[in-house]
Amino acid sequence: MDYGEVIGECLAQEKIKMLFSLSGAHILPIYEGCIKNDIQIIHFRDERAAVHAAEGFARVTKRIGVACITAGVGLTNGITGIASAYSDNIPLLILAGRHSIIDEGKGGLQELYGVDICKSITKWSWCAYDGENIPRFLKEGIWRAIIPTPGPTLLEIPFDVLMKEAEEWNSKCYGEPIHNKKVKVEGDPLEIKKAVELLITAERPLIIAGDDAYWSEAGEAIAELVNKLMIPIYGTRLGTGVVDESSPLAVHRAWRTKITKSADVILTFGVNFWHGEGYGEPPVFSNDAKVIQVDPDQKRLYHNVKPKLAICGDSKSVAQQMLSFIEKYSNLSKNSGWLKTISEIKESFEQNNKKELERFKNAKPIHPAVLGYEMNKFVKERKPITVIDGADCVSYVEKWIKASYIGQIIPINPLGVVGNGIPLGIGAKLGAPDKTVLVNIGDGGFGICGMEIETAARYEIPLLTVVANNSAWGATYSLLKFIYGKDTAPIAALKEGIRYDKIAEELGGIGIYVEDPDHINKALNEGFSLLQNKKPVVLNIVINREVFGPIYTGRIAPLFYRPRPKKISISIQYPFEEEHRFLYPGSIIEDYNNLQFTPIVDTKRKSTTNDGS
Repeated sequence: MDYGEVIGECLAQEKIKMLFSLSGAHILPIYEGCIKNDIQIIHFRDERAAVHAAEGFARVTKRIGVACITAGVGLTNGITGIASAYSDNIPLLILAGRHSIIDEGKGGLQELYGVDICKSITKWSWCAYDGENIPRFLKEGIWRAIIPTPGPTLLEIPFDVLMKEAEEWNSKCYGEPIHNKKVKVEGDPLEIKKAVELLITAERPLIIAGDDAYWSEAGEAIAELVNKLMIPIYGTRLGTGVVDESSPLAVHRAWRTKITKSADVILTFGVNFWHGEGYGEPPVFSNDAKVIQVDPDQKRLYHNVKPKLAICGDSKSVAQQMLSFIEKYSNLSKNSGWLKTISEIKESFEQNNKKELERFKNAKPIHPAVLGYEMNKFVKERKPITVIDGADCVSYVEKWIKASYIGQIIPINPLGVVGNGIPLGIGAKLGAPDKTVLVNIGDGGFGICGMEIETAARYEIPLLTVVANNSAWGATYSLLKFIYGKDTAPIAALKEGIRYDKIAEELGGIGIYVEDPDHINKALNEGFSLLQNKKPVVLNIVINREVFGPIYTGRIAPLFYRPRPKKISISIQYPFEEEHRFLYPGSIIEDYNNLQFTPIVDTKRKSTTNDGS
């Protein structure tokens, strides 16, 4: 019995049922150990995809995902997946092959030092130089991955260590499994009392549910808090859908800025104040707002924000504590004036969406806003787990789609990863086999991991994928045209007329081609019905690449000017009604032919650094 088999036994004791991998000689002993312990190996075409799939599995199961990648280039191929999980706080254990210790420093086959490479993108990285300690290292890797704030860990095992005979091993050596342990941390009761008093006396309170609301299974308690206090809630990242986003109390991410910057008291549950949340600063948030920050990880408290109250505790425990305190109060405010304001903002946004839809509903090529509208109808009816992968074109989908339940939306990654959607969807479907899984991806992203449609076909995984095909890297195509002129845009163009539906068929799936906006709804429902064949279904929907989407017209565009000025503003001239202007975080531009971009630059400022900053 070698240490590859020991690893298989340890994983089995942790109730690990699936290993996401791409084979390589350095990890074959681990395969043998997994096979002997009835752990299914899901074999991908690229290590990056294997890690993304482990991430998708972890997201929907709330359990650790385990990926196994081979030495050297196998590890470097997996780096994007590991970095993605790190930026999104997803619990993964990465088992990595390594060159033999005896070949150290000789230039052996695939000699590379994964621990050093991965230190900045993992919570913990270790190399098992002796087999006897592998069970201990496995347990530590799992534990560090799942405790707040979760994230990936790496255990690198040299090949000669894996092949070594495990003479003293027996299964009792591993001890108690830890994979399903939840870290529960109650908040300070005095701080909880202060928080409740702030909430019930606020004029414009807001609750924001972040990732820990999902991981700590706090959705039900937070929803009860929302309904008892009649406080609006904005869900971000995995916290989206604590309250159905069709509810009058739900604030949608597409128009949340008008609410977040007006709120006077904000209660946050496990929120990451990253770029997508404006770092918790103006203009997305007000400096005058009293923030009550709840997080189980002390290191995340005070990060980018200056809370009035910082409560170290998991979201579920703290929400339940707050509910207990609220029972002592009567005549709670219904926040009717604040809720009316929110209702008016929501109505204005939706009316603007309808005007945009009416304007482009018959356009060919299909306008991405029309695709977003049809996708939302489908998601509302079928309630699939929905993976969002891409930038420019899918930002329209994000603008429309509303989550019905927490964990339904797997959003764009904070790292800006593109092309992860299909493997994420595969992992999600394997983790939630009774759920429909829908992947929305651009044609650029499809080119990165699109071959994993063959993986889905091989394992009979019925995955529904919608390719928004605009024959371009849409975000950079638009930016090049917008900032540098139309002559530069073709750099980011792709070949037109690529039949991704036919590629899917060649890979063992089912393809549907759509170029008429009236056929989108029918195609989505046809694709849903075809999933019963246990094959992946790919809808190739041709959309207009000349549309400048909602994601790049705000704060990002000025970053492309050098030298970077102290002050820069954008003047966008619209030939249509002012109310067609949406902030997400910039403006959705509908008439691209009449658009003017006027940077106002402080020309007296000189660049003082090499990068122009």
